[in-house]
Amino acid sequence: MNRYQPAANAAAVQQRMEQRREEAARYRMTREADQKERRTWWPGLWQAAAKPFAAFAQLTERRYLKHP
Repeated sequence: MNRYQPAANAAAVQQRMEQRREEAARYRMTREADQKERRTWWPGLWQAAAKPFAAFAQLTERRYLKHP
């Protein structure tokens, strides 16, 4: 930034604005990809972790229903 050369100032400001726009677009893209990835892998992991507990609950439920 040079206050004696307005044309250079305008060019620097324009360059910085373009740079910030590119950074914002890159951040948005990575954020969208991250959200998509989180949507895909987290529920599957949650269900896989819950499977043994569900099976155990089903077994105990059957056992208790058999012998009230």
